[in-house]
Amino acid sequence: MTKRKHQLLTESERDQILAIPTDRDHLARLYTFEPSDIEIIGARRERRNQLGVALQLALLRHPGITLAQLIQDRGAIPHDLAAFVAEQLGLHVTELANYAARDQTMTDHVRELAARLGLRGPTRADIPFMVEAAARTAWATDKGMTIAMGVVTALREARILLPSIGIEPPLPLAARPSIFRRTAAPPKRSSVVLLKRCLAYLPRYALYGEALGRLIDVHRTVPLSALWGDGTTSSSDGQLFHAGGRGAAIGDINARNGNEPGVSFYTHVSDQYDPFASRVIAATAGEAPYVLDGLLYHATGLSIEEHYTDTGGASDHVFGLMPFFGYRFAPRLRDLKDRRLHLLPGQEAGPLLAGMTGDPVAIGHVAAHWNELLRLTTSIRSGTTTASAMLRRLSAYPRQNGLALALREVGRIERSIFMLDWLRDLDLRRRTQAGLNKGEARNALARALFFNQLGELRDRRPCGRHDAIWILPASGPLFPVKIPNDEVAHFNQLGELRDRRFENQTYRASGLNLLVAAIILWNTRYLERAVGALAIPDDVARHIAPLGWEHISLTGDYRWNVESRPDPGQLRPLRTPSSLLAA
Repeated sequence: MTKRKHQLLTESERDQILAIPTDRDHLARLYTFEPSDIEIIGARRERRNQLGVALQLALLRHPGITLAQLIQDRGAIPHDLAAFVAEQLGLHVTELANYAARDQTMTDHVRELAARLGLRGPTRADIPFMVEAAARTAWATDKGMTIAMGVVTALREARILLPSIGIEPPLPLAARPSIFRRTAAPPKRSSVVLLKRCLAYLPRYALYGEALGRLIDVHRTVPLSALWGDGTTSSSDGQLFHAGGRGAAIGDINARNGNEPGVSFYTHVSDQYDPFASRVIAATAGEAPYVLDGLLYHATGLSIEEHYTDTGGASDHVFGLMPFFGYRFAPRLRDLKDRRLHLLPGQEAGPLLAGMTGDPVAIGHVAAHWNELLRLTTSIRSGTTTASAMLRRLSAYPRQNGLALALREVGRIERSIFMLDWLRDLDLRRRTQAGLNKGEARNALARALFFNQLGELRDRRPCGRHDAIWILPASGPLFPVKIPNDEVAHFNQLGELRDRRFENQTYRASGLNLLVAAIILWNTRYLERAVGALAIPDDVARHIAPLGWEHISLTGDYRWNVESRPDPGQLRPLRTPSSLLAA
């Protein structure tokens, strides 16, 4: 079968990836059970369950899918496979007739067998891994089948089951691997040419994150960075960038951001000034749902324990979720005197706090929905869903939703404890203010870099075509990351944000954050040398931030003089201007 214009795989190519052999020699090579397998299968009492578990076990090993996926794709179980498996167990194929009657039975068996085999199902968190595998293959070919097999091979090596494989690549390309889809409805726009260009030309989410992670991990090894913090605290805040033009964007105007439409880049910064996460959100969206995303989904070695935000990043739902993931949440709350403490039933506030208490915490409601709370946090941690998606959905539910109310009650407990700590702990208030100040200082550097297109995003191309910056890894295989200039820094048109597509806006945010991290690393390396040359004591050096840009030429022509490049491991000589008072 030939491929239509927008197809990445033909139906025959898709079937080839999931091929089940029909001849006996191949069946014996792939699906002969060992004594340990027979023991697992024989633990089932009913004959139909024995045969069903045996088929599940066979399919999990090859091609790496579940029986439910096979039935969904083919409509039936291949008779040759079923007969070969049944023959080994001394059963008849007809025993399988009622096995698939209960979906829950098949699901329970798959979960148990996958755990025994050391396999796991694909999650949203695996998307960058699959995109990178596709990108590596796409450097050498534009054949859809070859790219697909590259991803399949990577998944099998990582002991991850295959997701459902579609024929057409979905858009946006950066959001998920182009050969996979979850919905039955095919996308309307895409092509192998576009896939090739986008995968090979841009690093997308996975490689942006990898490049940022490498910069930050190197920065953390510089001794000077340890003076600013130990990498266990962080802060996050949004930064508005105006969107040029009118039209649909005019609906995003709000009183806080003035009369110009725009979007917000929400960035997480560690206590060592490392901007380890950044994402695009609507200018009118609340920041609170996105606080946990940056803490959970980043590609660095940071281990954050305490996190700071301003009032916009705080909500009772965020307070409630943070302890489940081991974070201490310390926002700088506005109008603290107007907020209420929520005590446990039967507790007395005492005369000092009598006017600050509100309704008691509904402990019974929390206990009744405790298992749901655990399922929610497990789904977020495993990558089945994101924290921001769940928090947005819970905040939109009616007040009577049981899970939303239970999480709010847990959040009230945590917020009440935090408010009491805030009132009596001066050091906590100082740490929070210092963390937020670092984020604001980082935003100033980002604003200085972001002046392309009048500070707006205007590009409407699906993939950039301009000259590019190449970042080579410090170690490991030579796999360059190619980042178009128009997706990294914003020079030329004074920094307006006129991209209409969320995908392009995200690339610009990631590219900007990557440049900020590179400048911070550069500054830290040379600051450390200058601090040593000038014998500046540590208690003074800790107040010097690596966020200056006066020494960086942001405009003009860029000439890369390879001959003047210092040797590996060496730095350029420091500038030593002579004093005006010198004789």
